[in-house]
Amino acid sequence: FRLAFAAGGCTRPPLVRLTLVARASASCSNSTNTAAAAGLGVRHHDGMPRYPAPTVPGLLRLSDYLGTAVFAISGSVTAASSGMDLFGATAVGLITAVGGGTLRDAVILNSSPFWVKETEYVVIAVAAAVATFFAWPSLSAAGVTENTPLLFWGDALGLAAFAVIGAQNAIRAAVPGIVVLLCALFTATFGGMVRDLLCNRPARIMYSHADLYATVAVSSGAAYMLARQLGGSSSVRILCGVVLGVAMRYVVNVFDVRAPTWSAAMVAKPKSPGESD
Repeated sequence: FRLAFAAGGCTRPPLVRLTLVARASASCSNSTNTAAAAGLGVRHHDGMPRYPAPTVPGLLRLSDYLGTAVFAISGSVTAASSGMDLFGATAVGLITAVGGGTLRDAVILNSSPFWVKETEYVVIAVAAAVATFFAWPSLSAAGVTENTPLLFWGDALGLAAFAVIGAQNAIRAAVPGIVVLLCALFTATFGGMVRDLLCNRPARIMYSHADLYATVAVSSGAAYMLARQLGGSSSVRILCGVVLGVAMRYVVNVFDVRAPTWSAAMVAKPKSPGESD
């Protein structure tokens, strides 16, 4: 700022310029750095390493890869069972695996889909879908089903991991809490919903003929947000979201938990072809 004062008998007081902005800025910067170094009020990073590593965030990346493969397997089996050829089964497998994250990034968060830079997700999904298309008939003849324990636990882990990663991406974009939950939900479920629609099946997350799925995704995202709000480290947040999601999928499956619906008498029956009003 500028400070004017009278000196002696001068008719025009000299001006003394005091430049304090830079000093104040440097002081604030030093304070911030000191607080960061001390770990005061600084949030842990909401993310994971670029590739799997022997840490909790690194294992989240590995779970993401596993979930991508399992979701692609599910999409390929559903598509092939609906009569689609190799291309159709592969396309549906890819959409099932990356469709939720694509919606989250391109539509909600207004950014490039994650797989544009992380192309390994496309490779994993396509490879899993193609391999499943050729191998599933033999596996099915040997008694393997979509409900086999390996695929069930892979799906449960993938669902929880996708939900947590969706919440992380939304938090980094600084969107409101309700949008964070929507990103967790869409990341984990939208690909499967598109799969069902493409294969002319009722969307799994919309009907009670299948166990709870969307509720688990939202709960995983909410657990991550709560742990973050309480000051938990990155590892604690991830564990809270993933463990809760996997545990809920197990409980829902064992006890056959369904969402409430109207009674059969209240539900309108679909009209048969050619039936008039």
